[in-house]
Amino acid sequence: MRDNHSMHPGFQLHRADPAEVLGRHLAPGMTVAVAGRSAEVWVSRLARAVGRNGAVLRIDPNRSGAPGQSCHVVLWADSWPPGDAAALPEIRRILKHDGCLAILGGGGDAGPPVDTLERHGWTVHELAAAGPEGYILIAAPTDESVQS
Repeated sequence: MRDNHSMHPGFQLHRADPAEVLGRHLAPGMTVAVAGRSAEVWVSRLARAVGRNGAVLRIDPNRSGAPGQSCHVVLWADSWPPGDAAALPEIRRILKHDGCLAILGGGGDAGPPVDTLERHGWTVHELAAAGPEGYILIAAPTDESVQS
């Protein structure tokens, strides 16, 4: 992974299995939305985690069609476009008040979008290296930015 995390001294970057990090935010009965090029890889794994009473929605993050405040977790299974914040309002709209955004990125991207998220009213709670060049990031809207 590129050393983009060094700009964020508040994070102690550690290696983690993305499934374990994500699993800490999932429970039976939850609704999870998933978007991105690698979304299909995660659909069955997410479905097992949320069980029969839960739901996994495959979405376009810019116009999800999901009801407001309906998702416990939104998984962006793709590299985040550098500096792009276009999808954040829709993700915030569909997240439940205590929900979170998980970004599983890597490969040739510019690194974790910590600055972009923070500039747009999100708080990054966890950042971990995942695989040789990837990362998983967990973020939530700041209390002041949560839409009602």
